[in-house]
Amino acid sequence: MVTTLDPVCVQPVAGESLTALLQRYASRAMRAKSKTQAQIARDSWLDVSYVSRLLSGERQNPSRDALILLGNWDWSLRLRKSTSC
Repeated sequence: MVTTLDPVCVQPVAGESLTALLQRYASRAMRAKSKTQAQIARDSWLDVSYVSRLLSGERQNPSRDALILLGNWDWSLRLRKSTSC
C-alpha cells in the first residue's frame, strides 16, 4: 500500500475516506499551482461536474481511470499496477 501521494507527503489519517484525502490533496495542489477545479478537470480530461462532485464529497468512490487521469495532471499520485479488477 502506498502511504503518500506526493513528495510533500499528504498522508492518510486512520479511518479517513479516499474522498477526504483527495479533497485535502486537491486543495494543496490547487494552491500550489494556482488552478481552479474547472482547470484541473479540463487538464485531466475529466468532466468538470464529475471533479466537482468528487471533491465536494457528493461522489464517494472515484473510478480507477479518474484517479489515473488526475495523477497524470501532475498531482504526482503514485499508483501501483494491480492485477485485480
